[in-house]
Amino acid sequence: MPISILHATGTPRDGSAPMLLGGYGAYGIPSNVLFSSNVLSLVDRGVVVGIAHVRGGGDLGKACTMPAAC
Repeated sequence: MPISILHATGTPRDGSAPMLLGGYGAYGIPSNVLFSSNVLSLVDRGVVVGIAHVRGGGDLGKACTMPAAC
């Protein structure tokens, strides 16, 4: 499953930083990508933020809803 990850320069990449992971993918409804000052505030404080592109949301196209297509 593809995941987009956002972190600040200098954030440890060894698994010790806290992470907020979100995602949605069902019924052909994609997760809209938008700017959030709340997310930016978390990243500034050392939190790693991830968005899972779950199959079924339509984010990656119709072909990606089929098994083993992504």
